[in-house]
Amino acid sequence: MKFLIKHLSHDTNLQDSEDSRSFDQDTLRIGRNIDNDLIIQGINCAQNHCVISRDKAKKLHIKSLSSSGILINGSVKQESVIKSGDIIKVANVYLRINQLDSGYDLILEVIDENQANAGIEKLKLKRNVFQRLRPGSTFKLRRLSWVAVCLSLVLFFLIPLVSIYVPSLNNFLENSYFPLLRATSVRSWSIGPISRYHIKIADKCDACHSEEAFDPIPDKACETCHTDIKNHLNRDKINTEESRLPSCETCHKEHIADQYLILSNRDEQCIDCHADIKDVYKNAEIENVHHRFKKSHPEFKASITSNFEEDSPVVTRVNIDDKDKLKEHSGLKFSHKDHLSKLGVLEPQGKSAVTTNLECWSCHKQDSNGAYMQPIKFEEHCHRCHKTTFDELSPDNELPHGKADKILSYLQGFYKNSPKGTRIEVVDDQEKSKRQLPGKAISRGALDFDAEKLTLDQYSKQMGKLVFEKGVCSECHEVLKPNDDFASWKIIKPRFSKTWYPKAKFKHKSHQTFECLSCHAVDKSELSEDVNIQGKKNCIECHRSEDSTCLKCHTFHSEPHFTMNGKPLTPKKEEVKAWHNQLLVNEVEAFTKNVKTR
Repeated sequence: MKFLIKHLSHDTNLQDSEDSRSFDQDTLRIGRNIDNDLIIQGINCAQNHCVISRDKAKKLHIKSLSSSGILINGSVKQESVIKSGDIIKVANVYLRINQLDSGYDLILEVIDENQANAGIEKLKLKRNVFQRLRPGSTFKLRRLSWVAVCLSLVLFFLIPLVSIYVPSLNNFLENSYFPLLRATSVRSWSIGPISRYHIKIADKCDACHSEEAFDPIPDKACETCHTDIKNHLNRDKINTEESRLPSCETCHKEHIADQYLILSNRDEQCIDCHADIKDVYKNAEIENVHHRFKKSHPEFKASITSNFEEDSPVVTRVNIDDKDKLKEHSGLKFSHKDHLSKLGVLEPQGKSAVTTNLECWSCHKQDSNGAYMQPIKFEEHCHRCHKTTFDELSPDNELPHGKADKILSYLQGFYKNSPKGTRIEVVDDQEKSKRQLPGKAISRGALDFDAEKLTLDQYSKQMGKLVFEKGVCSECHEVLKPNDDFASWKIIKPRFSKTWYPKAKFKHKSHQTFECLSCHAVDKSELSEDVNIQGKKNCIECHRSEDSTCLKCHTFHSEPHFTMNGKPLTPKKEEVKAWHNQLLVNEVEAFTKNVKTR
């Protein structure tokens, strides 16, 4: 036999401390005498302590030559069969048996005490898992095991398999009085019912389980059908190797119940990411949320749309309590305070002034969903008071609203038929130049151009500058003047935020029992740049932690639920299969009926 001794620990009790030595002989002798193959010094070791050899069955065998015996895996023995992994203690030296290396019948590794203790603990665990049956009862226990295996196969494999093709048998088992028979129905094969939203693919397991049966469902399996579903955040800008982003099945749990597939009030799944959001996405700019709304929700951020130049709007996120930055430059001039004055607003009615009292609802109407307010339209909401008349001699003619680039050509066409032809005479009447009420026409007397006579083009441009700078247009709008040439002047197109809180779900319809001024303090707002919305403090008065979950105000996906491939998604009535829970099928039918009646 070929033996190899490895010195993994240079013990001082060993006379020979070479890293390794090999032998080609029938036995391996261990002791204190110098004629042993492995010499161990110390009075605890006998002169010839033990010998390792191979028995008739060609198994490695160790025999103690001393009355003190040897310690094998923590037990004192005089002789024993040894195998790979056994730990042998001779005197104060630990030896480990290794038969894994090729070319040797036995490799004896000299190890230290810590390595020996770790090896013995590993062997104990192995013995606990693979404990042998007690002698004398082997046949009896094995027979019972075979009976149990066969019975399990019949009850939970053969009978459910037959029940799939024989529905009457499955109905009998499910309605049986005995729990064991009910457990052998087709339901025993299912880890849970299919939700109503996936019932039409209940028999197509591979639609979701595209990989191994018990592997997590990959996102691509969901996106195969749900092509319109958008991610919670822009994954294209995220390094997924540095971020712990949730998958679809992190939140949507199938085979449990409907309320798990479509989230309702389970805040713990939102907080799982948002409690330490930078651990999930290290570049996140939002704050951590540890508890429900009242306790730890940060102050709201408003999305402000500012239009400093034509067609160049800028959207910024600003904390609602940062009053210096909370300004919306829409390009419009407007005062809510003046329009909501208790004294009313003046209307142009010839020579007499008529007042009209306005309320919030006079201009702001809810949209069809009751969520946001409809856009303000000049013709519908403003034109009654704000006429675009410009010449007192022609009080019925108005400048085209919303077409600033057409005003110069309009004025040229209007004045080209002047009695003086292509030349215009200036009327010296400064009293008519004052514009006191909205819609009051500008008189030609307002044109003090320091010139006796003007060409048609000059007169039209000067009139255009007047309506842009000192009345009509400038009364409500900001003007963009890149140079002195009126032909290049523009009205900055008003741009507003549809909602200041686009990251939250909100419906005005649900809050219509409250006065508008309780959330929008517009009765004191004199500037159009004011963002008249309250923050978290105002909402806490009604929405407390007990009843305000994350999903009450937020949604994971940005598009409405129950849509797929751009079409409304509703459960369809399907043929009842053996693995369908009848109670669930009844719920689906009721749900579908309710959807159709909406």
